Amino acid sequence: MLLKNNEPVLVNIDIVMDSFVMIETPIGIMVAVAEESLLLALFFIDETRKDEWVEQLSVTAKQQTNPVLELVKAELAEYFAGTLKVFTVRTAHASHTKFFSQALECVKSIEYGTTKSYGQVAKDLGNPKAYRAVGEANKSNVIIIVVPCHRVLCADGSLGGYSQGLDRKVWLLNHERKFVNT
Repeated sequence: MLLKNNEPVLVNIDIVMDSFVMIETPIGIMVAVAEESLLLALFFIDETRKDEWVEQLSVTAKQQTNPVLELVKAELAEYFAGTLKVFTVRTAHASHTKFFSQALECVKSIEYGTTKSYGQVAKDLGNPKAYRAVGEANKSNVIIIVVPCHRVLCADGSLGGYSQGLDRKVWLLNHERKFVNT
């Protein structure tokens, strides 16, 4: 999956999607897509287009649960309750470059309730000038929240972008700040 016009787009990847579920959250409906042992995508959808998503996903996967999707549903419930700080569900990035995969793994390591700048992530990757590429990798992330791209900000502390909407980015950051010390 990739993003086009800030919406996930299904692409042909080597990993077979076999199941998907819709998950209600405090900030909207999410779609989780998985194969037998890996979470492949987790993203928000426009509730008015729910049927379109079911139809599109049903071409390659069944609307059914599996152990991976049960785990992500349980972990999301704990996350939104403020009790889960680290996700354990295994993920796979359908990224086009090694750098994007490395950047998303680095983003995944940003601790709950904290933030880093695009430049800090690039520096952590050993390439401080690659902050724009980090932004592009973040933009391509379709495993929202589990790969916490909402924790990446501009160098001046401003929000930057968020493919799922800045209102959700603000909500997620505030939510984590509220529960960081519990």
